[in-house]
Formats: sequence, C-alpha cells, structure tokens
Amino acid sequence: MSKFNEEQLRAINIRNKNVLVSAGAGSGKTMVLANRVLSLLKDGYSLDNMLILTFTKNAAQNMKTRIKKLINEVPTLSSQLSLVDGADIETFDAFNKKLANKYRVKLGLTDGYDIGNETTFDLLKRNFIIADFEKRISSEDKEFISILDNYTDTSYDNLFNLILKIEKSIEAKRSP
Repeated sequence: MSKFNEEQLRAINIRNKNVLVSAGAGSGKTMVLANRVLSLLKDGYSLDNMLILTFTKNAAQNMKTRIKKLINEVPTLSSQLSLVDGADIETFDAFNKKLANKYRVKLGLTDGYDIGNETTFDLLKRNFIIADFEKRISSEDKEFISILDNYTDTSYDNLFNLILKIEKSIEAKRSP
C-alpha cells in the first residue's frame, strides 16, 4: 500500500509540467515534493536543472534535508548528493532577489538598490501605521481615539501588534 494518495502520486509522477503543491500545514507537501525530485532524479534529470521554491526558509531547509535523505537511499544517485546544498531550493523571495541581482542593469536598478526583507517591511508598516494614528489623533477622530483608549496604554504597541496579527492571519488565508 502506497504512503501517498492519488493526488500526491500524480504530483510526484507528472512530467513535462510545472507543479504547484498547495495544502495546509502538516499535510505532507515537503514529502511529496522531495519524492517528486527523487523521481525526476531517477529518470535522469539533475538538480542543476531544477527550481524548487517554497514560502519559508525553514521549508527550503527541510526540503534540502529530505532530498538528501532520499538520495542517500538510492546508491546510483550519489553524484546528486553534492549538488543539493547549491541547488535552487529556496524561497520565492530569495529566488527573486537572485534574479534582481543578476539582471540589475536590465531592470534599471541603481548600484545602491536594496530589496527589503521582512524586518524592513515590518518597520515600514509600523511607521506607516503610527503616522496614520497620529494623523487621526490630530484630526480628533473620536472613534479612533476611543479605540486607542481601549487598546493602548502609554504606547501604540498593543494596537499595532493586534493590527499585525490580523494582517498575518488574512495573509495566511490568502496564500496558496
């Protein structure tokens, strides 16, 4: 009996098409994709010619670990083992940053350009939200001031964190 269901087997065995595996946490996405890679390697493909993208650094690292483990179980694929760490197994963000760096001139990016990371974006969000808070306070927005009275103490941290929590929850439901 297979450890994969019909849909998972289809994702592992389909050829000549890109595959998107979208499912909830703990559903076996990493195992399915790692086995897809193993199946492709057995068919003669090389990690040098694969692009494997994930949403988080942790998922990318787990993918590399899982692929190494599977390759170790197939002696004829030992040459692929040395390619895993340098393979394009990374986050969408890391891949996009690599492309932006490679094609910087064609994209019209200046020498000093930078691609923001999550920390940078969180800081920008915070600054934007605080500026909005201050604008609403100075315009004497009564409803907003009432919210501040109920959700803040001497700083905006509680309300700011609540807004970020709501935003992350919405984003998690929106992501595939």
